[in-house]
Amino acid sequence: ARRKNRSLSTAAQALWDVVRTQASELTAARAKDPLYQL
Repeated sequence: ARRKNRSLSTAAQALWDVVRTQASELTAARAKDPLYQL
């Protein structure tokens, strides 16, 4: 169970890196787009 959790956390960490990258790109797009500035 522990080994499974460790591999899950590694996968989750890699997925989180992708999510953070997309979130920062969305934030940059939001800063450029006046429609998103409410």
